[in-house]
Amino acid sequence: MEMQRPPSAKSINALFETLQGTTEQAYRSSRILGKLKYPESVEPLAGAVKYWINKRGYSGLNPVTTIVADLGLHGEPALKSIKMLLSDESPDVRLQAVYALRAISLPAANKLLELASRDKDDLVRSNAQKVMKGRKPEGPNFFSWFGKT
Repeated sequence: MEMQRPPSAKSINALFETLQGTTEQAYRSSRILGKLKYPESVEPLAGAVKYWINKRGYSGLNPVTTIVADLGLHGEPALKSIKMLLSDESPDVRLQAVYALRAISLPAANKLLELASRDKDDLVRSNAQKVMKGRKPEGPNFFSWFGKT
């Protein structure tokens, strides 16, 4: 059985640079980093979200949706970077942070969604509320009452 080694810092840096290259490079790099689920790839993905949101005059489709999905795949290690995106001045960046939280069903992610549900921007606020409504409530599950007599 072959053991998968984590990528080197040099590899992560090379992928980070391509996240801010062409749209095609950004898609490829994002998919690689998303599949690796390596904690060091979280910050480059979050940085790429901000970069592409603010990028003007690019050719091709904007890769933000793919990058956001790959950021969310990292789960708990991504929460710190997503929180950073939620505090960005751009409502578009904050909205993408909410989209990244859709893939993370942890109590800490729910707290970030609660924070976003009070955002000053209507679109960010309403999308955070929609994601929260789609979540199962925390606490005892439906079948826990069978164990009580």
